[in-house]
Amino acid sequence: MGIFDGCLLISDIDGTLMHNGVIPQKNVDAIEWFKAEGGIFTIATGRQASAALESYKLVKANAPLIAVQGGVIYDCDNNKVLSQTNLNPQIFDTVFDILNAFPAVGCEICCGVDSCLLNENDGTRWHCEYEKINYLPLPNDVKTLNVAKILFTADDDETYKELIEYSNSFSFDYCYFVASSNTPVARYLEILPTNVNKGVAANKLKKILNAKYCFGIGDFYNDLELIRDTDFGAVVALAPDDLKQISNYVTCTCEDGAVADFINQISLFMKGSSVWIR
Repeated sequence: MGIFDGCLLISDIDGTLMHNGVIPQKNVDAIEWFKAEGGIFTIATGRQASAALESYKLVKANAPLIAVQGGVIYDCDNNKVLSQTNLNPQIFDTVFDILNAFPAVGCEICCGVDSCLLNENDGTRWHCEYEKINYLPLPNDVKTLNVAKILFTADDDETYKELIEYSNSFSFDYCYFVASSNTPVARYLEILPTNVNKGVAANKLKKILNAKYCFGIGDFYNDLELIRDTDFGAVVALAPDDLKQISNYVTCTCEDGAVADFINQISLFMKGSSVWIR
């Protein structure tokens, strides 16, 4: 019997597991210990499945991947989509409305495993290079695609602010908007199907794997449900304060090994010397 038997740990990638494209060695070592002691580890990301495979393989995850903000659960070992929730094709009327209002904003259509490029800008070019995306050909009618997520990218802070404000004028019962990143190179606004998020997917995966506990860790608003709706949630030190309020634990910074810090805290909990209360 290992310390982490029955434990499923799900981590966000950028800003949580990985800092500037590099996984701190502390995280690598701690994840290996976690798995060796019976733990099940995987990642949850807003990325399409194919763009997350490199990170998944780097940490040698031993459970299906949660991709596209929870809209896709992907069995990497067998190259099989276990679950995918798609947007209503009607959303493209709104997508083209937004692009008409903001012609300089980039737009990607995420089909679950791969993506298509609808409108290019510096943000999409950076995103393509950073995540090593190979775009699929765009069909004549985009409404024929099975779309798990729409991603908009803004190239400056003012445009990003205006884009978010403009998106607040829309209200749908079948989808919602979420700001998923705000850095000098990655200002993202996403459209996702209603009831799709990392927390819902985490609990679905917990049932699939018959895990006793599900632990989630993230750093930004697109990780809110992963932090709040798993059994025990943690946020990285530099996360927004309101996310810290809903978490069980605040780790050190990402570069100092946030995931390793959380795994150590989980070990204390499993040994009975640490009690978390929601």
